[in-house]
Amino acid sequence: MLLVLAVIRLRRGNKMALTQSTDSPTTNAATFSSLITRHQTSFNGVASDWTFTNGNRTLTHTSGSSGDIMAAASQLLQPGQKYHFEAVTESMHSSQYARFALALVPYSMWASDASPLTGTNDQFEISLIKSGGTGSNTATFDDSSLTAPTNKPTTNSRLTFEVDMSTIGSTTVRYYFNGSLDTTYSSLGFADEPYYVVSFTGTETDRNGVFNFNFGSSAFTDTPTSEHTGLTAKDAFAGSAPAIEDGSAYMQTTLYTGNASARSITQNNTNDGNVAKNSTFRPDLLWLRGRESYPPNSSLYDSLRSTEANPARLTPNLDTAEHDDNESSANKAFKSFDASGFSFQGGGNNSAPNADDKDMVAWQWLAGGAPTTDNIASAGATPTAGSVKIDGSNLGSALTGTIPVTRLSANQKSGISMITYTGNGSDLATLGHGLGKAPSMVIYRKRAAAQWMVQHAGCTGGITNGTSTKQLVLDTVDGEGGPFSGGYINAVGTETVTFKDGATFNNCNASSAPYISYMFAEIPGFSKFGGFTSGSSSGDPFVECGFTPSLIFLKRISANDNWYVHDTARDPINPAYKYTTWDNEAVEASNTGVYIDIISNGFVCDLGSIVTTDDEMIFGAWASNPFAGTTPATAR
Repeated sequence: MLLVLAVIRLRRGNKMALTQSTDSPTTNAATFSSLITRHQTSFNGVASDWTFTNGNRTLTHTSGSSGDIMAAASQLLQPGQKYHFEAVTESMHSSQYARFALALVPYSMWASDASPLTGTNDQFEISLIKSGGTGSNTATFDDSSLTAPTNKPTTNSRLTFEVDMSTIGSTTVRYYFNGSLDTTYSSLGFADEPYYVVSFTGTETDRNGVFNFNFGSSAFTDTPTSEHTGLTAKDAFAGSAPAIEDGSAYMQTTLYTGNASARSITQNNTNDGNVAKNSTFRPDLLWLRGRESYPPNSSLYDSLRSTEANPARLTPNLDTAEHDDNESSANKAFKSFDASGFSFQGGGNNSAPNADDKDMVAWQWLAGGAPTTDNIASAGATPTAGSVKIDGSNLGSALTGTIPVTRLSANQKSGISMITYTGNGSDLATLGHGLGKAPSMVIYRKRAAAQWMVQHAGCTGGITNGTSTKQLVLDTVDGEGGPFSGGYINAVGTETVTFKDGATFNNCNASSAPYISYMFAEIPGFSKFGGFTSGSSSGDPFVECGFTPSLIFLKRISANDNWYVHDTARDPINPAYKYTTWDNEAVEASNTGVYIDIISNGFVCDLGSIVTTDDEMIFGAWASNPFAGTTPATAR
């Protein structure tokens, strides 16, 4: 691997100094992001208040409107870790108002709280007022009872911070001034969640200043305390490579134009506007969506059910029964899953996914391989050979669960499992999923006419919450509700999910009824499922993923709204304007006023019609590249 050493000119007062950066794509030290800014009291003039230079490691603060302007680092402090980072106040205004301040703000609070530095329970703030001013230093943790630091920064002061989050609920922050320990803040009750590093200052003209930060992009001036590391992607993965270095080996988006004829669609084909990928694979799950007026419906095929002889298709935006494209055998659309994509045997009608001269998008996932037969073994026994595929191999041991699976295909590395089964009508029946870890999103429905049920980690209470489990319906715009009378998932585990009876078991476990389920587990560096709240004056919400997403879906759960889908094949550069919806037949939209920015470690939502103020949202995202490793994410 080639280590890149960059020589960067840094200003020190009126002098220029040559500094050699030890940063590299595999180290990937944090910087500040112009996309992650906040205004403490209103959201006006942020862009003009901060200037980002020197690879976004230098913040220059200029005049602006009243209130505190905040800029957040691009990576977050993670629970259980110890961090070291430094800042140099290159210049500060001589007025009493000039100040440098630092805050640690919980991830959940950043977007949801209009003023995250006041009245909170978990935030920590240290304000360092310039010496000679009439103000005093402050240190606040909810009740402002902490000891104020002794030393105030002037021009060319070096400020070092060490944050020990190794013990949840008892965080320690150490502040060093010019290499000497100034103040220690112990037993801070930080929550078990990531924290932003936030630099801020007032916006009056005489609070101007230039601040240089080092999160590990170059050698630290002060030697870090034992086990304290920089804020880098390498440190986030504890020095080890992510499980999946190349997301295109497990999930891809492919663009194509239908031709109503037999043909193959290959993942690495650069025609039809497709984006070249590093890898190819034989998909197990294929989700197709029309981008034009016809065919607008989604089509879903999987290696459990869909073959040339029986191209079984489900339509995620409709509650219709599984069907075979409603075509004669000579004109059915789907043919096969191939080594690097999929094939059509014919054109189908105008609503089929290969309709002539219609632009399409295909989302593809790799699961565990295609089962070759149905399982006839009873629950708790070793499944029939060829019926259960995990990571490409037949399962040769018993599968946990009281409901026998019919077919199962699971990939433990990528966190996807597909299952067909027949319900047994029993309360608290369990279904094995083969993932080896608990899923974060489960989609399930009866293969006869029925709605598509979804349970998700970002819903109220998580994927399960006892008897008050919240559910979503994929083929509607409805916000979260439930528990529904047709039954629901009551518990998720590393081996099984548990079905709880409602008034009926129609949704998940009706006796003798055939079902299909798609389950997704979160894989660090490859997939992420969660929720966020957009505050009324918080600016554009940032969602940290730990990777560059290639596919993102968003769903409002606090009110009715669509399932919005973005991907990097349709929008290879920022901003990403093009989106489709999974719940209806609407054509692809391209709205310059409604967009997301897909960045190296997550995405930023524009506050528009997709994400508005005071929304409870859920999301799911899959990676093109992780934020660290031998093939790390790069900026778009």
